[in-house]
Amino acid sequence: MTDLTKEYDGRLLEIGDELHEVRGHIHGRAAVSLKAPDGTIHEISSEDFRLRVATGFIVDRHGQDAGVRIPSETDNLEVAFRKAVLSMSARLEREGFGWQERHRVMKDHFESVPEFRSRQKPFPGIRAIQKWRKGFQEQSTNALHDKRYLSGNRLPRHSNLFEDIVLNILDLQYKKHDRMTSKAVWQQARAEYLEACRRQRITPGPHGQKVVNSLIKSLPHHDVVKSRIGGREGRERLIEANRFVTVSYPMERIEIDSTEADIFIVVDEDGHVGRPWVCAAIDCATGMIVGLKVSLAHPTSITTALVLKEILTAKDPDFFDEFQISNVIDTCGRPVQIVADQGSENSGDVIESCVKSACLLLSPNLPAHPEKKPYIERFFKTLNGFLTTLPGATTTREMPNRSRIEKGQKEACLTFEEFIKVLQQWRFDGYAVRPRRLVENPLKTLESPTKAWRRLDDEFVIPLPPPPEEVAQLFYGGTVKRKLHHYGIEFERVQYSSADLSRLRRAIGTGEELTIRYDPTDIRMIGVVNPMTKDTLFVPTKDEGFPAISVHDLRRIRKKLAPSPDEFLSAERTIAAIHDRVHHERIHGTPARKAKKRAARAQEDRRIAEQSLKPLEVENEISARAHGIASQTTTILKNSKPRQALKLKTKNPE
Repeated sequence: MTDLTKEYDGRLLEIGDELHEVRGHIHGRAAVSLKAPDGTIHEISSEDFRLRVATGFIVDRHGQDAGVRIPSETDNLEVAFRKAVLSMSARLEREGFGWQERHRVMKDHFESVPEFRSRQKPFPGIRAIQKWRKGFQEQSTNALHDKRYLSGNRLPRHSNLFEDIVLNILDLQYKKHDRMTSKAVWQQARAEYLEACRRQRITPGPHGQKVVNSLIKSLPHHDVVKSRIGGREGRERLIEANRFVTVSYPMERIEIDSTEADIFIVVDEDGHVGRPWVCAAIDCATGMIVGLKVSLAHPTSITTALVLKEILTAKDPDFFDEFQISNVIDTCGRPVQIVADQGSENSGDVIESCVKSACLLLSPNLPAHPEKKPYIERFFKTLNGFLTTLPGATTTREMPNRSRIEKGQKEACLTFEEFIKVLQQWRFDGYAVRPRRLVENPLKTLESPTKAWRRLDDEFVIPLPPPPEEVAQLFYGGTVKRKLHHYGIEFERVQYSSADLSRLRRAIGTGEELTIRYDPTDIRMIGVVNPMTKDTLFVPTKDEGFPAISVHDLRRIRKKLAPSPDEFLSAERTIAAIHDRVHHERIHGTPARKAKKRAARAQEDRRIAEQSLKPLEVENEISARAHGIASQTTTILKNSKPRQALKLKTKNPE
């Protein structure tokens, strides 16, 4: 056992038709030691081992699949506590108690209630209770879950040209013994920037010393310039910088965020154009893009959940063939820490369920402080720099800011599928092979994300991803109560039944109210909690041909087709309703907004069609997939013709 870096593993890895005992990771090399059934000791690479774990070939010592963890009852307890507080508050209010006296009485009461002692949180203040009541009146029980809807993604307003000049100066003098001061950096950068603007005949943007100071503060190293800051501010900057420097291995810190891409694409067959949204996740140690999702609508918690799924799952080999990617590298794993904004797309039941079930640490970023997550902000700047080379870009170095909006709309020619293909190709064959600057790299090395990932794979043990069965069930964040009937369970006018559920019915009888969990993105399966063992039984729809429609869309169909409580929805009726577009909202607003909503509808229809063809047990590929594209990026741009554009409002996109 002296050759292993960790203690004995003991799990079994399926290779072919045999189960090989996993001994552990080999010290000093990116390899895992295995023991064959005949006693032979051999090894496989760490990358191969991670992919086999992610695709479900790992079992425990007893030959059972690695456990599927479902969220605990903590969330249900918190909701029950808040409902009890609001109920007692309403009763005391009717009896004439004011807020101060009411709060004192409720605090004394609930601190003595045994049911809520395991909550282990202080009793909420008056303001918190008032917010609960307001949310409950507007959204019912759904508002009683912990949610944060603060946004804080404010990108710098200076030009990319000036920033590149500043970073180049810092990078060139970073390893010198006697570094420049921030003022000297600003003076040199200003002179070079003004000269570049004169040569290119562009109007200079903000280029003051405050811009330089903000760029220096956003970098992960505290010693890029000579500084004499002292006192409390100096200590705070040093502590913050050291926190970023401590990132040393892949999956230790993941930053995730969303942005509206600086490009117009064709969103429907009528030639209307719109700007897509990009949700991405960056591994801070290596700079690899470990998750990427493109959408036409504003990102929601479902978008973030799909990016998290991509981080946790291995890619299918067809993914690299479909997008014609030559730099084949899979970066799946289980993140130690995830840093995200406090926006609504990064909160909600689905995200909370995934974070708790996968044992992830989700660290919300401070609003209006993008420098607290510099790696994802830097990636978005690099991304928008790449988009300036494509037709339909909203900004270029010659025409910055919003002066190119109208021209970008007219020259837009890439469709949604073509844009995804171009972006995925650039992700692996462009961005992943370009070295990062010293001042932007926490490892202080001049190497590309791909090279850094493979080097660190030899030096560290990258956290293994969860098995596919667990990933497929991490996102069951919705929870409701339903009665058990002789035919099974009914949820949203859809019937669910299985052999396990029938055995449970025979054990406890019909009429019992059970807790069920559901995935808001896929109605084809629910989780039923066994009241005796607290285990979760996963029960599919009684009708096997049911489409992979979301709960939100199913409710619109139910309201239209099954208003009676005794009327159930079949797969045939639901599919017919989807073809008739019953599941879509009615369009209101300006023609531009109508075009964007039509595009979002078409995207959702494609998602339903693709998801319905996948098995329920495993979803190995989460990224958006393009169909019917056979040429490389250059061929796409060459053959694509500009289409008639419809001017869209660029503020407050839906």
